[in-house]
Amino acid sequence: MSKIIVYTAKELTSDFKKKITDKILKKEKECRDIEFVVMPSLVGGIVIKKDDVVYDGSISGELLKIKKHLSR
Repeated sequence: MSKIIVYTAKELTSDFKKKITDKILKKEKECRDIEFVVMPSLVGGIVIKKDDVVYDGSISGELLKIKKHLSR
């Protein structure tokens, strides 16, 4: 069983946490441990980490991609 950590820029409502949890459990049927962590440096959006895999949908992640692209 994998642990999944969901990082957000601000505290989520319990309804929104439930929606995210439900979506994760549809894909990851064997996961039962989901932790929500507030990380203000994300600015906005969401980052989901499962083991060594990170799904970055944050604003700070997008800004970093743009910065890397412009510095080529």
